[in-house]
Amino acid sequence: MKKIFTLLILFALSLTVLAQTRSITGKVTDAGGMGLPGVSIVIKGTNSGTVTDIEGQYKISVSEGVLVFSYMGFVTQEIAVLNQSVIDVVLLEDAKLLDEVVVIGYGTQKKKDLTTAVAIIDSKELKDRPIVSAAQGLQGKAAGVQVTQPSGKPGAGLTVRVRGATSVLAGNEPLYVVDGVPTTDIKGLSPSDIATMSVLKDASSAAIYGARAANGVVLITTKRGTANTPSLSFNTYFGASKLRKTLDVLNTEQYGELYQELNNKPMDTSFTGYTNWSDETFGTGFDQSYQLSVSGGNDKSKYFISGGYLSSQGIIDPARFDRFNFRVNLDNEVRSWLKIGTSINVMNLSTKDTPDNASSGRGGVIMSALNTPPFLTVYQDQEKAGFELTEKTWYDPNPFQPSWENPIAYMEGADQLSIDKQLFGNIYLEARLMQGLYFKTRGGIDVSTHQWDYYLDPYRTVSGRQANGSGASDKYNSNTWLFENTLDYSHTWEKHKVTGMLGNSIQKHEGNDSYLYGNDFPKDIAVKTLNAANTISGSTSFDSWALASFFGRATYDYNSKYYLTGTLRYDGSSKLANKWGTMPSFSAGWRISSESFMSGIEFIDDLKIRGGWGKNGNQEGIPNYAQYGLINYNRIKPTTPLSGPASYISTYGNPGLKWETTAQSNIGFDLAVLKSRLTLTFDAYIKKTSDVILNVQWPGTMSLPNMQTNAGEIENRGIEFNISSINMDGKFKWSTDFNMSFNKNEIISTWMAASYYGRIYSNNEDVTIFKPGYPLGTFYGYIAEDVDPATGNMRYTDLNENGKVDPGDRTVIGNGQADFTYGFTNNLSYGNFDLNIFFQGSQGNDIFNATRIDLEGMFDSKNQSTVVLNRWTPENPNTDIPKAIGGGKVDNVHNSTRFIEDGSYLRLKSLTLSYKAIDNNPKIKAIKRLSVYVTGQNLLTFTNYSGFDPEVNAFGSSSVELGIDYGTYPQAQSVIVGLNVEF
Repeated sequence: MKKIFTLLILFALSLTVLAQTRSITGKVTDAGGMGLPGVSIVIKGTNSGTVTDIEGQYKISVSEGVLVFSYMGFVTQEIAVLNQSVIDVVLLEDAKLLDEVVVIGYGTQKKKDLTTAVAIIDSKELKDRPIVSAAQGLQGKAAGVQVTQPSGKPGAGLTVRVRGATSVLAGNEPLYVVDGVPTTDIKGLSPSDIATMSVLKDASSAAIYGARAANGVVLITTKRGTANTPSLSFNTYFGASKLRKTLDVLNTEQYGELYQELNNKPMDTSFTGYTNWSDETFGTGFDQSYQLSVSGGNDKSKYFISGGYLSSQGIIDPARFDRFNFRVNLDNEVRSWLKIGTSINVMNLSTKDTPDNASSGRGGVIMSALNTPPFLTVYQDQEKAGFELTEKTWYDPNPFQPSWENPIAYMEGADQLSIDKQLFGNIYLEARLMQGLYFKTRGGIDVSTHQWDYYLDPYRTVSGRQANGSGASDKYNSNTWLFENTLDYSHTWEKHKVTGMLGNSIQKHEGNDSYLYGNDFPKDIAVKTLNAANTISGSTSFDSWALASFFGRATYDYNSKYYLTGTLRYDGSSKLANKWGTMPSFSAGWRISSESFMSGIEFIDDLKIRGGWGKNGNQEGIPNYAQYGLINYNRIKPTTPLSGPASYISTYGNPGLKWETTAQSNIGFDLAVLKSRLTLTFDAYIKKTSDVILNVQWPGTMSLPNMQTNAGEIENRGIEFNISSINMDGKFKWSTDFNMSFNKNEIISTWMAASYYGRIYSNNEDVTIFKPGYPLGTFYGYIAEDVDPATGNMRYTDLNENGKVDPGDRTVIGNGQADFTYGFTNNLSYGNFDLNIFFQGSQGNDIFNATRIDLEGMFDSKNQSTVVLNRWTPENPNTDIPKAIGGGKVDNVHNSTRFIEDGSYLRLKSLTLSYKAIDNNPKIKAIKRLSVYVTGQNLLTFTNYSGFDPEVNAFGSSSVELGIDYGTYPQAQSVIVGLNVEF
């Protein structure tokens, strides 16, 4: 009886299941009735689903619930399953995609109506990428925008070039406009707060910013609250990093053999120890970030509030970067015609530096790690020091060059810390004066302080003992305010639409600096402040500038088919005697796909050609008082009566100095095919900069103060394109973005003689040249032919045929400019898993590896690379490594082709695997979304470059000293685990 009862229960349960789970069939079509293949159909809150076949048909087993129909380019639909057995669905094209609004200068515009070259990066591109700077989010993501990280040091600035460099002495970085406020520094902005970034690449899009827009403009809009959608988000990650590769140097035995060759005598027999200085120097870095935000509001008031902490500890101590940030964005509709709001960001940065980009004799940690003799130890013992110390002990001094410290002494010997604080933001008011007419006024502020303190004790280092302790303190306070007003008008009738904007802007900056230096500190107590120094010197300075502007823009749109745009800006700068300049621009567009003759070509969804011309200025790098001659002072012994210090002219003024002006022409097209599954954006441009500012070269016999003048022309020509594709859009989704940029830079003319840059300390030679006919960053030196088997010396080509090696034999030997750069991103998703693969690369650029001069030169007591084990000796005459020459002679290490290397690379910049544990699951009310991810950065680098890292420049963001490696802090590989939660 029990068995029968059990069977009856099981039978009843099976009937219940059959009653609850049934098969649903149907067809998914577009508005025209055409079946849509590959439509994703998912049971909401689950991973169960299917996709439509080639005709749009589908079949799915489901009980009660909701079916979610999604397809790229169409509006997602949700349909509740009740008693239906057939559910046919008509998906409508997503008008939001067609009408996507992008931020442009002093306004917004539909993306489809753009007639200029604008690249868009939204928050999705930054999601699950543990980046420190907003500029990192641009790298490899926008055609025509080259972002390089010249140093791997935490908090180090990035170099951003929009369509090439245009200047030698003035700035080459783009202007950043954050929520309407211009700035040149965005290190205090948290990438988690960014909603969109628009890069204005051509002159016709950037000309509305006039005298500050020659290098492009990056418009950054931060996140804001959304009505009736409250959200609480928490994002965090933690990671570890390490050196990507090591460079092998000689051990103690090998070093001793080299020493004997250099000095014709053996090394002290007591020098038998061994320290692996790379192991002592390079360690494990750690990164962590915590970001909390809350947003929401109603139809009248909206808010976005966020706060965060980020810490990045480098792979070489003491390099460290810590950032605290707090943001408040408020929007309020006071009346139906009046809105007010604010965007305020407060940040505190704490930075510790590791000295690099210098030789081991000048405090460079990287070079010291490679060059310090291997038999030395970190610390000298107390008996050797000769007396009891209050600190650990002396750092072990170099017996051959006492002033050359070991790398740990450079890393730990000095206490130093930089603290930056900033209040940045704006308050705005917007009023609707009448239908289509709006007035907006904005007040912006940028208040910042910088403080740097340094202390070197009187015990542990050679320089500390020589100065009996030294200290320094630098404080800089900066205040910049902005006041802007704009009047916008828009009117539409029938198929016509016109818009107009007029505005004015006033911005003023004031800053003051105070610097103190002291030495001769007490030994009996560790007082690190300058009040304890026996000798103190110092200086103070003040600087200011102001910019007044008037600008306007007009647009005409006929039936979203024909477009015209014109802008005009009139700027006045306090930096120049000729203060005022006019920057015009115009652009036009034609949507060919809207013409009747295109109606039969169904695979083309959109085709628009566009072109424009404009002129911009560059006032960023001009000294604030360039029109005046500056006077400096020397302290003298007080006279009776007192007569003041001695004075001298430090710079000559130039009342005729003008800002650099860049005129740019651009032509391009936008194409979307196959229901926008494949899109292509293409641009070609010519960008010519005139009145390039250079330093006047006085005759060699004249020692005169510096003076700047307009003396050159630089041109950039290039093409760029971006291809985006939706490869698969079913249960398995796969999309690809690929961009590539070709830019040719050339110095067109200058009335001055060639000038040289990039001094290498070890051989006291410049490595780059500024000369017409060549690009910026051109390497200049000797042609190294081979090693003379008879003498062991390097042989150089005698170009001037005078029978000797002299400066007349120098020529162009390479170029730090890339032939092209590119980025390649693949996004794959299946179920709740997402995989993002991002490659970034550079091709055709050379690197001058100055590190090898000190590692392969064999001209003094520095330790050397294991490459020199193949050096010339009488027993090894056929080699490409010259002999050990010693005595400080640098004949074999002239700047030459010997040290030019291919700097091309392809890098797996980031690889991110994420899992959506919760994604709007109706069964879980407390958490909307929860995802975890793991990211690898710089996991793979394909390059032939022999140094630590091919993405390098010892001279930072310099445009003329480009692609030089001289003991530069390398980038690291890292693995990071993160968590994103939204409540």
